[in-house]
Amino acid sequence: MAKLSGQFANNSAFDEANSQSLAAVGRTFLLGQENGLHDHPLHFFNAGGRFWHNVRMARFETPTDFWSFEHSVKRVSRHILESSSQRFLDALLETSATRLLNFKAHAVFWRSQLGHDFRVEKEIDDVLPTAYSPERMMPLPDRAKEGRVNPKGIPCLYLSTDKETAMSEVRPWIGSLISLAQFTLLKDIQIVDFSADGTPQFIDKDSDPVVVEKENWAWVNEAFSKPVTPTDDTADYAPTQIIAEAFRVRHYDGIAYGSSLGSGKNFALFNPAVADLINCTLYTTQSVEFQFQQTDNTYYVTKHYPELAQKLPKAETAVLKIVGFEPVDNQTKES
Repeated sequence: MAKLSGQFANNSAFDEANSQSLAAVGRTFLLGQENGLHDHPLHFFNAGGRFWHNVRMARFETPTDFWSFEHSVKRVSRHILESSSQRFLDALLETSATRLLNFKAHAVFWRSQLGHDFRVEKEIDDVLPTAYSPERMMPLPDRAKEGRVNPKGIPCLYLSTDKETAMSEVRPWIGSLISLAQFTLLKDIQIVDFSADGTPQFIDKDSDPVVVEKENWAWVNEAFSKPVTPTDDTADYAPTQIIAEAFRVRHYDGIAYGSSLGSGKNFALFNPAVADLINCTLYTTQSVEFQFQQTDNTYYVTKHYPELAQKLPKAETAVLKIVGFEPVDNQTKES
């Protein structure tokens, strides 16, 4: 039985009598689990409504629990979760206590938008580009677009720890104009940091439970870090949106996750009103760098590679796929 302490220890509203009562409830609940009467977690919350403890001590079952969760909520059952998906969420909630970030009021972060407004320059009698207005730099309350964290129509405020990461996240092209703003927090906040465990390591399924836990958190972070594109299937956002919602309803202020485009971190604050814009500047993109890595073998149309086709088993189709890794540069047909 887990000891009832933690955030309750410094809460005057949570006295010894309440502690004993919850301990009794927990013992009864665990007895029901042991006798096979149910398999549900018992959640405790502190006086502020924030998730505090799950008596069942939910844990991850495999290093790839997130993969199963992702497939389930995208292709099987989304609004009423399968039991395995619920267990995965319970494990995330249970193991989040060591992955929290606290920021004081007046901390400053960055936010960018691709695009600009115009201003009239009277001295030269011309209209020049200028940074977006404060209203435009905030998420639209009634027209929030689908995102990794927020469903369509429910806005959240996306911020970054540095300006380079903020501008990289909008994926500008050379010559594009970016409105870059600084936001200051209006109150102390606590957010869940999904980036704390680095990148996935593709560990063995029989690894130590602590390593399995870190691996699942790393996979979730990678999912949050994927850039949003206009061609995305909105179902791709379901896993991260559900995870974010699980923490939002437990009164956390937001989440942090890594950036695949910059060196800093990204934040998504569930309530945009907790931060206020303090300045905004217009930037021009000077350069963009791309790096590419081959991720699959090349296929070959056999009629254009007769010698290659003769060296391999007869192809049943007009397309030949090389099983061994063959960089495309090494097999380019000479003209």
